[in-house]
Amino acid sequence: MVVGLSFVANAVIAIARNKVLAVLLGPRGVGFIAQLVGFQSLASGVLPMGMQVGALRFVARHRDDEPERMASFLRTTAVLFVAISLVSLLVCLVLVRPLSRWVLDDAAAWPFLVAPLLGVPFLVQAQLWQTFVQAGLDVKTYSKTLVVPAMIGLVPLLVLVAVWHEGGGAAHLLLAAIVTYAVAAVYARRAMRPELRAALKTARLGLEAARYLGGFTAANLPVIGLTLLVPFLVRTQIVHDRGMVANGIYQAVFAISSQYLSIPLNAIATYALPKMSQRMEHGEMNVEINNSVHASILFAGGGILALLVCRDWVIRILFSSEFLPAVALFPLQMVGDLFRAVGFAIQQPLLPMGLLFPRFVLALVQNAVFLGVFFAAPPERRVEAAVLAHAAGWATQLVTHYVFLRRVTGFRFSGHNGWMLLVSAGAVGCLALTPVGTWASRLGGVVVIGIWAAVCVRKSDVQFVWERIRARALPGAAAQRGAE
Repeated sequence: MVVGLSFVANAVIAIARNKVLAVLLGPRGVGFIAQLVGFQSLASGVLPMGMQVGALRFVARHRDDEPERMASFLRTTAVLFVAISLVSLLVCLVLVRPLSRWVLDDAAAWPFLVAPLLGVPFLVQAQLWQTFVQAGLDVKTYSKTLVVPAMIGLVPLLVLVAVWHEGGGAAHLLLAAIVTYAVAAVYARRAMRPELRAALKTARLGLEAARYLGGFTAANLPVIGLTLLVPFLVRTQIVHDRGMVANGIYQAVFAISSQYLSIPLNAIATYALPKMSQRMEHGEMNVEINNSVHASILFAGGGILALLVCRDWVIRILFSSEFLPAVALFPLQMVGDLFRAVGFAIQQPLLPMGLLFPRFVLALVQNAVFLGVFFAAPPERRVEAAVLAHAAGWATQLVTHYVFLRRVTGFRFSGHNGWMLLVSAGAVGCLALTPVGTWASRLGGVVVIGIWAAVCVRKSDVQFVWERIRARALPGAAAQRGAE
């Protein structure tokens, strides 16, 4: 419940950030800043070369080992991350003009890329300390490493963008990266045992960590690269074919989709991934997968249906009336989001089980479908093709992962989960085809949501959520009931 609330808070802050950019900069400015953010995220995600995945697995499995071993691992990982990110930063700064031509469709705009690039080493280091906290299942502290930097950065963003417009937004990306690193490092240190903190002061670099992390590079770097590169490549192609304003319109629906899905999916991953990284039998793993699927459909499905009913209001409230062309993109984006939510839950066990090459092949198939659909469209239809490709790609991901897990672990949807998926797909399809903007259509949407809730939401689900809310609001009463 704690981590779920943290992701809600993070999403609310992100919504406020989008509103600031939409009001002050309009669609063109939003599209421009989106390119800077996307480029920084791509660089900070790819530069660790998949080793951050190895770090999560090692810490989850060996956190309670002798402190000297863990200290050596953390020190070695930190040095590797610093060295890789600094060398890569130097290369990017040398090539900043061609990079600007690719990212922003304007080589003369290269100064805007400098600040986001300077923030990359800080974000790479922040990943290590966030991973340390997450792997220990210290969800309260992990939540703080995400929420606190976002809260700190909101007011500076308003000031910087109001004064320097796009230049202020670029400078904020450097400031936010520094704050994110500082907060993650402080909270990770607080989460360490005293013995580990002491061991870190004298820890030496170790070949064990380098060999262990290197083993994850070949298998994880291509998957991470595809996951981050493909959406960025799509937005960059939209910039080249349709311009920055069209990219801003697409960014509106892309941002809303990402922000509301981040709440259930990141909360599920925060709990499930470290747990699945421990040794499990196939039967136990299948139970965990079905639990994740159930939570994904329950929380993501409800959000998708609500957004479809009120999508024109959502655009006006979260962005502005200048972004209303994005309303037409919602139906296919929401269909893809349902597939994405379920597929996300199904794909989680591949990494903890060490199925790295199959994971890469499945990701390759998904992204091949995505890019094939996107580039098959004529340039003037790139924005519409992006949401169609989103739906096709995630549908492919869901089907291929389900078939693969059936063969490997014998996984099947539980009876209720299978029924939930069918009903949710029908409800989303119904609302996606319903015209928006009239009270009759909204009333019909509410009826569809009511039917979906009656079929999919069980009494035990309501009781579970209510108990977590009560435990959060009244911790003393919860502890007393536990003692009784």
